[in-house]
Amino acid sequence: PFEVITSSVKAVERHLQTFSHREKKKMPDILNWFGWCTWDAFYTNVTAQGVKQGLQSLEKGGVSPRFVIIDDGWQSVAMDPVGIACLSDNSANFANRLTHIRENHKFQKNGREGHREDDPAKGLAHVVNEIKGKHQLKYVYVWHAITGYWGGVRPGAAGMEHYGSKMQRPVPSPGVQKNERCEALDSMTANGLGLVNLDRAFSFYDELHSY
Repeated sequence: PFEVITSSVKAVERHLQTFSHREKKKMPDILNWFGWCTWDAFYTNVTAQGVKQGLQSLEKGGVSPRFVIIDDGWQSVAMDPVGIACLSDNSANFANRLTHIRENHKFQKNGREGHREDDPAKGLAHVVNEIKGKHQLKYVYVWHAITGYWGGVRPGAAGMEHYGSKMQRPVPSPGVQKNERCEALDSMTANGLGLVNLDRAFSFYDELHSY
């Protein structure tokens, strides 16, 4: 099966001529760097202060990460009023959907729950600039699901209407159900998935990555 995948990708490469197979690519320098991901330390309880404390702790121990990954927990998400909670062992609720394109209050300067800071300079960008200024970080990455969040984008959410998100009901194939059952897919089946309108996908990702 591995040879089939490799030869298939090479066939697509020859056909499209828009990318190069990994065998032709140079390994990026970042593969030789030490980086830190917040997931195992905080799960979805990650905060801006926690990220700062984690970096300080690593440096105190004689290790200076060159990059950091802020994992699940920085986005504005919520479950539908009639949703069915699907909590994983590590605290993520796969039934949650993205309710705003911006970060949640935990990553806003002087942020507090229930209040949204409109100035982008006081949001996630502020956190990134601060930790880059105090530590030897070259890159700061943030995680997000390919659909925005596990449950996608909530249709009609205030400020998100222009993405045209609509509910879809994925139907797992028998092969997937037999070989790769997972809580995320179970939640999508039970709660549906809010998918951004295909014509708005570029705008969605462009704004999501605007930090």
